Amino acid sequence: MPTITIRSLPFELLEHILDLAAGEADLDSKRSIFNRYNFLRAAALVSSDFRYPAQSCLWLSLRVHSPETAKRLLNSKALKHYITRDVSLEGVHSGSDGLSGSTGARVLKQLRGIRCLRLMDFGRLSLKVLQNENLSSEFSLIGRLNASS
Repeated sequence: MPTITIRSLPFELLEHILDLAAGEADLDSKRSIFNRYNFLRAAALVSSDFRYPAQSCLWLSLRVHSPETAKRLLNSKALKHYITRDVSLEGVHSGSDGLSGSTGARVLKQLRGIRCLRLMDFGRLSLKVLQNENLSSEFSLIGRLNASS
């Protein structure tokens, strides 16, 4: 029987193991996202064999609630290489510094494989945004409209 090592495991299996070990990303909790990020970052540094599966897990759940975060995301060269299954976007409301509808649309256009999209406090967002080939066939939408709309 051949010896099984980390190097002989398929990428998808390593990705799944790291995803489970990192814990669920609660997109409402900055602490949850921070803990998951730190675990996956540390895993990527443990071994070169963990680097790409850990990076893939980092992109699985994204919370984009500020123009600065959106800008960093849109400027990322790695973005097109990974699937993002859960996305939370927050719009401009009550004087907070959220995303405009056009920025939210640009972010969604760049992401692939979205299964769950949370739109929070968007007063205006074109329905064309949801007619996006990057959304998974298993797509679901969770949303809360701006109270002023």
